[in-house]
Amino acid sequence: MKKRIVNAFRAIDDFVFSHVGPINILFVVRDSLGISCLLPLIREAMKRKDIKVRITEEIDFTGGYEWPIEGEIFELYSELYIAPSFSSSRKWHYVFTTGNSNLYFRRNHTKVYTQHSNGYGSLDKKFISNKYIKHLVEDNSHSIYFCNSIGDYLEMNNYALGTLAKQFFISGFPKLDKLFDDQEKKEKPLIIDSGLDFSIKTIVLASHWNPKSLFNAFDIKIINTLCRIKKYNVIATGHYKLWYEKPELYKEFEELAIKYDNFCFLPNVTDNTPLLNSADLFIGDNSSIFIEFCIMDKPILFFDHPDLEFMDPDVKTLYERASFSFSSLDNLDDLVQTAIHHPEEHKANRKKVVDNFLFRIGNSTKYTIDIIEKLGRISGPNSKEWHKVVELSKEEMSKLSNT
Repeated sequence: MKKRIVNAFRAIDDFVFSHVGPINILFVVRDSLGISCLLPLIREAMKRKDIKVRITEEIDFTGGYEWPIEGEIFELYSELYIAPSFSSSRKWHYVFTTGNSNLYFRRNHTKVYTQHSNGYGSLDKKFISNKYIKHLVEDNSHSIYFCNSIGDYLEMNNYALGTLAKQFFISGFPKLDKLFDDQEKKEKPLIIDSGLDFSIKTIVLASHWNPKSLFNAFDIKIINTLCRIKKYNVIATGHYKLWYEKPELYKEFEELAIKYDNFCFLPNVTDNTPLLNSADLFIGDNSSIFIEFCIMDKPILFFDHPDLEFMDPDVKTLYERASFSFSSLDNLDDLVQTAIHHPEEHKANRKKVVDNFLFRIGNSTKYTIDIIEKLGRISGPNSKEWHKVVELSKEEMSKLSNT
């Protein structure tokens, strides 16, 4: 009886809020990756007169996102933040997350999943397996999924089990829209702000957090190898989970930044654009930042761990063909020199990576919020308006099949 009464009240609530007021969107921030992916969507949604935006946070095992005390994100936090305890009782039409979420909301809503990564198929099959994707779709309460690419959609749709309660749109990856903005590419490189020598070449290294990642495999040895000869500026960044799991490595990298005047350590970067603009050469692993390297169309060294098996072998082939591969630090300097002096060598294959992983290039943010605006005030798959989501998803997918 109690459940029936609650459901009746929720139905009335849904009816009222499907006819009056703005479209209420809540963005849930979990970490630095999450805010970097949600930020363009927050900006775009705030421009729309029929949308009202708020942001909240979810604390995970790493301690959650550390909000800055100045800058754009601080200003958005000051204006839009609502505590999780208060957000649970408010009416939301859409709740955007960048991963699994355990936040509880008392009122019906549409939970929206947006990717926190621009790739697929590059995770270590021996380490994570397909259960990760299965959990994201089959075992979660998300009802709308915005996918980065057709490949991303096909991978996730395998676990939707044909249910109408889970609908997909192929939006592209909003976080990367700005990398296709010519004005953004002209902005002052990070290298100037970091006090590094602008007259020499700059190498940017980025590491995933998995046990076979670049910095897990080589720790500070790769930085020492590159910095000792003083030929290059070296900038290092990495997945936030890497530094959480390896605090001793974090401390060692901080010490190297003091030891070498040609080394800069940037552990958690919200906006990669200045970092990417600074590079003459990238060094990375199976992390999806490899795709961002390819967008910048600069030479890449790919760390090919001998025991790492890509979930999708075709994705590994794309990575290999777009880069110079290495598995040890032997002759690393020679390989760096070769890559820097032959920047055009893998140009065509870098473009293939971009074409494979990205969709609606430069327009993903607008497309995503346009879809939400077209759908209007919808309170989840149990609401009477859910047929609009099903119909629009079908319409958008049919456009793709006709192109």
